[in-house]
Amino acid sequence: MTLSACDDGNNCTEDLCEPGTGVCAFVPGPACKWCSNEMDCEDLDACTLDYCDLSLGVCSNLKTDCDDGQCLTDDLCDGSSGECVHIPIPIEEFRAE
Repeated sequence: MTLSACDDGNNCTEDLCEPGTGVCAFVPGPACKWCSNEMDCEDLDACTLDYCDLSLGVCSNLKTDCDDGQCLTDDLCDGSSGECVHIPIPIEEFRAE
């Protein structure tokens, strides 16, 4: 059996094919957080959308996109409220860059 035949479609596992037996093995990766419900994924960051992909059993913590499309603002997410903040950049600073 080839390694591609052992692909479980989960980016959070290392897919292995045991050479002697041809049996697939899926070893959990260290970078992923495993879940069985949304609460397992809570990262206490108001600037992320926390989601549990139940089909894979893996958390996603998607950063809030605060880009307002304006080049004269510094866009960020307030970590306590989760609200986007757009701080005006003085035109003098913009020109200096």
